[in-house]
Amino acid sequence: MLVFALTLAGCGSGSPSDATPVPTAPPTYAPTLQPGATSVGNLLTAMDAAWNNAASMRTTYWETDAGLAATPPPAASLTIEEVVRPSSRHVVQVVNGVVIDEQIVVDGRIFMKGSLVPTTIAPMVDTNTWVEVDPAAATSNSPIAGLVNYLAAPVSSPVGTVSDDTRARVAIPSGLEEIGGRQCNLFTFPGDSALDYELAIDPIGLPCRLVISAGVQATVTMYEFNVPGLTITAPSAATPPAT
Repeated sequence: MLVFALTLAGCGSGSPSDATPVPTAPPTYAPTLQPGATSVGNLLTAMDAAWNNAASMRTTYWETDAGLAATPPPAASLTIEEVVRPSSRHVVQVVNGVVIDEQIVVDGRIFMKGSLVPTTIAPMVDTNTWVEVDPAAATSNSPIAGLVNYLAAPVSSPVGTVSDDTRARVAIPSGLEEIGGRQCNLFTFPGDSALDYELAIDPIGLPCRLVISAGVQATVTMYEFNVPGLTITAPSAATPPAT
């Protein structure tokens, strides 16, 4: 119909050379967002800004069935990490309520105890003895190289590294939930490789919980900030650096 109307408009008096062409601007399109929706990038930018004012953080990570994110299963394998800015870190691996491995980083020094020590570092040391690990000795061939590199890295934002594609996705608001004593806004968005994300953020922009679902399985990370009384100190007695 638009073509037909334009054809009729050209059939009036005068020749085509007498007509003055009227330029038409190309149409512009913008996505329509439902109220409260925003980009993932906006959420992460606010999170980074709020993190700059936080002194400490504790995260608790576990795997579970999708839809069961509120609390870890009784026999879950938990990874609990505490960080105190600027550079202290304490990581604990718990399986069925028992501490299996533990790492501490203070002033650039790395200490470990648990099952990793006799199996990958010092066979003669038991699982209850702290050893100091020399980062320079953890070459790329070492089975703990990745862990040592992570522990030696600066304490970073809870956001981590996120692709530009993910930052551009639309985060849909999906309600409110009280998590760890904080009223948190829930947002959902799709990720890469058939992953679905639910990110809960408190009123100042700090994360409360992140759930990543893939089919019937999910991983859950709970966040706490400015944890009262949280301090991280080096073990009082540790064996010499282990290579």
